[in-house]
Amino acid sequence: MTIHRTCLLTIVLTLTLAGCGDTSDDLTVIESPTVPEKTDVPIAPAYTAECGDAFADAAAVDAMQDTNEDLYPAVIACQDLAAFADAAEDHPGALDGVDPETWLDNICQSADDPDVTGSALCSEVTG
Repeated sequence: MTIHRTCLLTIVLTLTLAGCGDTSDDLTVIESPTVPEKTDVPIAPAYTAECGDAFADAAAVDAMQDTNEDLYPAVIACQDLAAFADAAEDHPGALDGVDPETWLDNICQSADDPDVTGSALCSEVTG
């Protein structure tokens, strides 16, 4: 146990002011509370593996060759906007900085693929 300089000075000053009388009083050192250690418990993503895999695949496409269609599997696999947004955050190359909700709104209104426009995600966004 270490005593900080401020605590030590306080103790010395207290003893000096108290005089050389009875020294039988015990001094109580109050220790500061301990901060619990941070655990490295991983937090599970809020999206399914299929949603994350679809985003990973889209993010892996070369930026000069990517298309909106690269993310169609993610629109179908991700069950809601929160999952889609979380997966987009974990795979930033997939949307290249575009707001997920804005991107979805545009795609859900313009896609020619009925699996995309009829997805649960598009129903939530355009509903």
